[in-house]
Amino acid sequence: MNSSFTIWYEKRDNVGKSINPSLDLHINLWINDHKQRDIIDFGVMIKNPISIKKLLFYIPFKVEKII
Repeated sequence: MNSSFTIWYEKRDNVGKSINPSLDLHINLWINDHKQRDIIDFGVMIKNPISIKKLLFYIPFKVEKII
């Protein structure tokens, strides 16, 4: 898992077994010709989010805050 974006979740304990979430992950790369920085955009659509305790992302590189 060292070269891929990954998303996973931890399910809540107090939710019925028949209520399972469904995740749809979209990753877009916005290439900006006028600036030196390109942008990666993450979008997540979640069905039955009430059943999720934690939503986790793995990004295969170091992320630095840019102001």
